[in-house]
Amino acid sequence: MVVSVMSSLTDVRVKQRSVIEFLTLEGCTPIEIPRRMKAVYGDGCVDVRNVHLPSGLCHVKITIRKKVMSRVFILAVVCFTLTAVVLMKTALQRYHEVRKYFRLQEYASEVRDISESLKTLEANSLTLEDEVQQLKKIAQEALHQFNSSLVTPT
Repeated sequence: MVVSVMSSLTDVRVKQRSVIEFLTLEGCTPIEIPRRMKAVYGDGCVDVRNVHLPSGLCHVKITIRKKVMSRVFILAVVCFTLTAVVLMKTALQRYHEVRKYFRLQEYASEVRDISESLKTLEANSLTLEDEVQQLKKIAQEALHQFNSSLVTPT
């Protein structure tokens, strides 16, 4: 499963890198690239709001190597970072969904345990009420016998 996920992530990265190179050669500005990618691939690809966070993270790396790296490679680094952010966000959402599901399962098992405990307590309380009634009858009979023995002298 991990190998298939990693290979699919690599495929997506390679495709996005190719698209960025093509759009750069076509003359698109860095602002237009996420818009066009979003139009082609949908909302799951690159969002304009996410452009600022990764480019801020990569800014130092880009300015240090600005003379060495080409413009296409800089865009590829930004896109790679964007892809990583999107993938991490998706993985984090999935993690929270799974965690929520298991938490609900734990709550359901606790509710079942509590309902079983309540049923046993109700059954025990019914038997206790029966025992109390029997003890009251025994006490009344004993009191009646005691009173009858006091009334009739022997």
